[in-house]
Amino acid sequence: MNKLNWLIFPLLWQCQLTQAPSMASETDQVLSAVITTDRISSNHFCDTVLDEDGNSYLATFVKQPTGEDHLAILKLSPRGEVVWQLGKGQAGRATAISRSPGGDLWVTGFFAGRLELGGATLSAPVGNRIFLARLDADGHCTALIGSEGDGLAFNIHVNSRGGILLNGTMGQSLAFGDVRLRQAAAESAFLALFSAGGEPQWIRPLQGDVHRMASDEEGRFYLTGRFHDHFHFGTDTLLTSGSYDSDGFLLALDPGREVSWVRQFGRMGTIRYGYRTQEAGLDLIVRATDEIIVAAYLDPQPTGLEQLGPRDETLADLALLTFDGQGRLLRTETVVEHVLGGVPVAFVEDARGRRWLAGIGKDYIKPLGRAVPLGERQLFLFARDASGRPDTLILPEHGPNTMIRAANAGQAGLVFTGHFQQYLQAGDQRITNDGRHGIFYWRTGSGDQ
Repeated sequence: MNKLNWLIFPLLWQCQLTQAPSMASETDQVLSAVITTDRISSNHFCDTVLDEDGNSYLATFVKQPTGEDHLAILKLSPRGEVVWQLGKGQAGRATAISRSPGGDLWVTGFFAGRLELGGATLSAPVGNRIFLARLDADGHCTALIGSEGDGLAFNIHVNSRGGILLNGTMGQSLAFGDVRLRQAAAESAFLALFSAGGEPQWIRPLQGDVHRMASDEEGRFYLTGRFHDHFHFGTDTLLTSGSYDSDGFLLALDPGREVSWVRQFGRMGTIRYGYRTQEAGLDLIVRATDEIIVAAYLDPQPTGLEQLGPRDETLADLALLTFDGQGRLLRTETVVEHVLGGVPVAFVEDARGRRWLAGIGKDYIKPLGRAVPLGERQLFLFARDASGRPDTLILPEHGPNTMIRAANAGQAGLVFTGHFQQYLQAGDQRITNDGRHGIFYWRTGSGDQ
């Protein structure tokens, strides 16, 4: 259990860290417990988007005491209050959500048995089927699309033209309408493109795990994640040093021109547990300046003092890799050293141009090379200002199994969501859950703060 107090440091790197009373006034900060759930263990747990009025929309699931997952799609007010909720009592998971240029919500996930949203119904006689639902801001379902064939959906993104890109895993056959993909492998990843109205355009195999998707103003999609041994999409193939070596990738995809480009990143690390490295692209920001910034795990730089024996947990460097629109790597910056690898990381830019990274550290972390002591397993948020200088480090007080899973920024400020156990404290606000697990909503600051 984490015993640290809530700390917020404005980082004056030439001086000693000093504690600030708060990051924002109490009226600008909201922390609420949204839903109680059983233990969370999924890599793809929740996703969130914001509208212009500061409302948040959340795609997630609630694990029942029986072990069954139930869908949960929610709208939260800027105060963290539940406005509406869909999916109660329905077996499955809502895993990702995106918002169209016209304000529609597109939610994806998977279900078992029967799914009913807004009077529309889908059925899965056996196994899990993928769903794609279009909702309005009031929670009315205006379209519900289901897959034929087993599958799990994990990521969705709507670009500036309304095109919808879907990612997940499939069995040997997957179809949406008349568009079908057959594979020899028992399970593999896929990408599927839909029109703005939800009509399927194509389904293609993808050898790699996608962690996050985004797009630029022209509608080009960008995907980051990881692969081992080989990555293949379209005519492009990347290779690692072997089946036990994982590297990160950044894929640029113009739906009208196949693959635009794909890039690989990673270090040759020290062999532990039979794995050389566990590197991955985790999240990304696409900037109007034609820059794509990827938050990634990289294997720590070798010091010559590494121990080759087993260790309890994998430690990594949390780095930012900046690419231009043609895929040229402009720079690689190690931002936070000594973080726990293998756990989700959130990366978001606020209205002031500050870039926030949320992750987990153990015992200590080193933001920009400076050691900061932590608890045994500590959530942290680290921000740099628009010029790249250290700005803020937040170490909230929390119980075990607490993690930020998704983040977004808008006029209402920064919104983080994830799961906690027992308690979580942000400033003077504290939520508790009688020792159980819960899903939290945390908004801090205003859009111009």
